[in-house]
Amino acid sequence: IFQTRSRGCLKNFLGITFVCLVLLTCVVEKHTLLWTFYLKYKAFVDFPLSLILPLVVWLFKRQKDFNYQEKTEKDKEERKNIAKYKNNKQVKYFAGITLLIFFPILFSLTGCQRLTDVEEKNYILSMYVDYPADEENAYQFWIARANLSEMEGQSDEIPCKITKIEARNLQQLEEKYLEIVPGKTEWNHIYTIFLGSGIAANKTACTHLLKEWDNEWQKSPNVLLALCPENPKELYKIKNIPAGAAGQEINLLAEQNKEKYSGQICETPIDYLRAKQQQEDKITLYRVTIENGNLKIMTDEL
Repeated sequence: IFQTRSRGCLKNFLGITFVCLVLLTCVVEKHTLLWTFYLKYKAFVDFPLSLILPLVVWLFKRQKDFNYQEKTEKDKEERKNIAKYKNNKQVKYFAGITLLIFFPILFSLTGCQRLTDVEEKNYILSMYVDYPADEENAYQFWIARANLSEMEGQSDEIPCKITKIEARNLQQLEEKYLEIVPGKTEWNHIYTIFLGSGIAANKTACTHLLKEWDNEWQKSPNVLLALCPENPKELYKIKNIPAGAAGQEINLLAEQNKEKYSGQICETPIDYLRAKQQQEDKITLYRVTIENGNLKIMTDEL
């Protein structure tokens, strides 16, 4: 694009631009709004131009070389007609190439709506289950899901929302849950299943629920299983952790005590079902309690 006599200016310009970009990157990474604007500029302006400008330069260069070859008036007239035809053809070609490049880029930057938009998915982080004695074949579920839309920019804490549902099995639970909270539900990120006193006392109901959990391929097989005699309302309102984040906290405590209780604990639904199949008399699980407003973890026999 630049003439030969302007190479010195071009070098100076490129050097200054490079230094400015280096300084700019040191600034924008610390400011979310600047960084977001910079990424949008690169995606929607800089990248498309990097594809389109070389093509424009090539077309102009071809036109310039063609004009230098004109010698006689007759040739000029003939070449004008040819050039006119070629220019029309090149314009159409250029427009077609631009559309083929530009629109796929814009389409790829829009995402795939619910298939990839994280904030529109319902990520289940923990679940409290109980089985009241006065209710026949009905479980009570307290579902804690991640509320990603309310997360602060640089915060590591994931706020949760709690939804209480009564259902006879997991399939009915999912159906009722989707009626209350529409959208795609992700169970693969769940940390902990808390077993209340009622379901802990009813081993048949507990085994039936965990078998159904194990048979569903989309459910997380490595979810932590823990007894919890505490009221779910108190469990999900511990002051020293984010609201609803008891599942993450207990999972972390279990990981820290893993070596201490190695080989003694049935940590997952699969471990529990395997112990039941082997007809073990005593099944040891983690037990969660609240002491002085803090979550504590120990072992207990079911």
